Amino acid sequence: MSPAAGSGSRRGSACDPAPTARKNSGGPLGAVLRNWGRQLLGVEGKSAHTAEAYESDVRLFLEWAAQSKSLGGLDDLDAWKRPAMRAYMSHLTTARFSPRSIIRKVAALRSFGRYLVRRGLIESDPASLLTLPRASRPLPRFIPEGELQSLLDGPWPEGDPRSRRDRAIIELLYATGMRLSELVGLDREDVDLAEGTARVMGKGRKERIVCFGPPARATLSAHLSGAGTGKGEGHPIFTGPTGKRLSPRTVQRRVHAHLSRLARAGGTSPHVLRHSFATHLLDRGAEIRCIQELLGHSRLSTTQIYTHVSIEALRNAVDRYHPRAK
Repeated sequence: MSPAAGSGSRRGSACDPAPTARKNSGGPLGAVLRNWGRQLLGVEGKSAHTAEAYESDVRLFLEWAAQSKSLGGLDDLDAWKRPAMRAYMSHLTTARFSPRSIIRKVAALRSFGRYLVRRGLIESDPASLLTLPRASRPLPRFIPEGELQSLLDGPWPEGDPRSRRDRAIIELLYATGMRLSELVGLDREDVDLAEGTARVMGKGRKERIVCFGPPARATLSAHLSGAGTGKGEGHPIFTGPTGKRLSPRTVQRRVHAHLSRLARAGGTSPHVLRHSFATHLLDRGAEIRCIQELLGHSRLSTTQIYTHVSIEALRNAVDRYHPRAK
């Protein structure tokens, strides 16, 4: 979930003072909200998860404004003014929402504000004037190269279809840096074993080609030879016992089960393998723009966080081994 597409969770959320978003808004903007949600999906290419999160964030703001005693209870369009939005920002801060969560909520308000301007419902968008909090960006966690090599090289149980599938999943995630959603969406026709390439559908329905080497090709071939999946269009690469496409949650559980065996794992989620892919490439001299293309990042600044990981590793090496470091 890019930050903008996160779940909106926050620290200290045991007692959330914000109201629960209703499925449909009963205010004047109810139909407009639903039309905007459809545009996010069909025109702007947002994922279903992002569109749902954005729509929920806007509904939460409108409901908060309607119930706010300090504002006197505002109707939908009356709420879309700068004083109400500034008060909402203060509420989010007081309620201890994290900076990243606030930034995501403001992104949703700005997107809907632009839509209201285009529809002629407001003259200008006050959300565009909001001051965003500074969000610290945690360094991505990754698994040391040797740890991953030792896991992937085995031993793995022979003759076990689920073991072959799990090994292929971990190998492919690490070999390509693809996202979890991209992996579970793979069909047979998307993968060219002879070329060592796969066609994946990324965020915003942007398609790209990723590459993988002989180890991933061998484990994937072994999985497919015993998986019993069809070769026609629409047959998923990774399936469960019933032959249905694996869910993201199932892949998360299986990856966690294997990565948790490592002594120095930086995490046990599929995304840690994506971080490890990028970090190891950078450590071995790959150019940052090449890594950007492989990861499917639209902005170079998103990829540049991995340079900080390598700098941190260098700093740790100096602190640990240099005679004058301490």
